[in-house]
Amino acid sequence: MRPLFPKDYRNDVTLNNMVMSVDPECNPEVVAMLGSSIATCVSDIPFDGPCAATQIGMINGEFIVNPTLAQKTISDLQLTVASTRDKVIMIEAGANEVPEAKMIDAIFKAHEVNQEIIAFIDTIVAECGKEKHAYESCAVPEELFTAIKEIVPPAETEIPLNTTLATDAMSMAIQIT
Repeated sequence: MRPLFPKDYRNDVTLNNMVMSVDPECNPEVVAMLGSSIATCVSDIPFDGPCAATQIGMINGEFIVNPTLAQKTISDLQLTVASTRDKVIMIEAGANEVPEAKMIDAIFKAHEVNQEIIAFIDTIVAECGKEKHAYESCAVPEELFTAIKEIVPPAETEIPLNTTLATDAMSMAIQIT
């Protein structure tokens, strides 16, 4: 979800999900992600959401949407996909030699399910969402960035590729402090 907050937004945002009760057959990870997305979308916090997450399993070549724990133990695929309206933003996967084409189909299936969830989140936001608050941008002004580039030599702004030099520079910085 972090990439969906404005890059120049510096207010602290913490999302905590505390599981109070759980169905032993269903893991709470996806529900936590959806709860965080919904809470952020209905709040006044600037957020380019919603986002949704879905787990996909595969048993006997057939996709299972949000499989139970029992289904996961025999599944050849354990895939979690988070996406926005426009794109997939996160993939976690484990598999037992699943063909690439089947994996791609599973990702598209999860993204399709996520679109249904996002449409549902949109109805919640329409009913009780707040207007996003304005904030002061913390982005570095372009004029300042240009002035810094004129003063600082390009060699000093680059990250050393030689790890020995980087380690030496780090050691020197530690000794100085």
